[in-house]
Amino acid sequence: MLRLLITAIVCLFASHCGADEILGTNPKMTLRPPAPKPAPVLGIPFGSSFQDANIALTRLGLKLVGRETLDDNGKAHLLTFDHLPESLLAGTGKLQILFYDNRLIRAKFDFDPTYHNFLLTRERLIAQLGDRYSVEKEQAQMERMLQSHLAALPKGGFDKEAEDKIKESIVHGHTFFVYQIKDQQNLMSAALAYYATGRPNEKEPTLQVHLGLKQDSEAFDAYMQELKKAKER
Repeated sequence: MLRLLITAIVCLFASHCGADEILGTNPKMTLRPPAPKPAPVLGIPFGSSFQDANIALTRLGLKLVGRETLDDNGKAHLLTFDHLPESLLAGTGKLQILFYDNRLIRAKFDFDPTYHNFLLTRERLIAQLGDRYSVEKEQAQMERMLQSHLAALPKGGFDKEAEDKIKESIVHGHTFFVYQIKDQQNLMSAALAYYATGRPNEKEPTLQVHLGLKQDSEAFDAYMQELKKAKER
């Protein structure tokens, strides 16, 4: 009786799903579970497909303004959005999203590189990331003459001249602020940087927040390195 009941259940399931899927003969069928998707970080749905991520980012009020394919195989795509959601962090700027193997694996926030925006972003970032994240490594330096100048300013006396002095010091490499942020679950990598990139004729510092899925980012870097080696052969 039990055997007959089990047979009936299998037949019913097979008729609904297709016998080839039950028997494992469907070429599209796989026993490998899909890669897990972490909870959104700063509103960014890491691990999502392009279609799902595009819907989520559109709901945040973002508009896609650029798309670039990074490899000949069409596995890596860089998307650029025209601004940052005000609900996420401080200031204005743009957002770049990297997809690899149809998974959202990295996000880079570029802010208007003012000292005010840096202080506001630094203050809010960990608070918005939550208890799961903490500053693991801090590399910060401010030029002594700049420190003295800022310390001598009266309360409320921070002005365009002070802002310009900070930017100039950063561009010349005398002042910088870089924070490596640790994910307690070890799924994400994160960093805040207010610094000079060292590009020729650089006139403005850079203020960025970087977020990425660690394993996927490592796989992407290895993939791009292999492509580079193949082209050099």
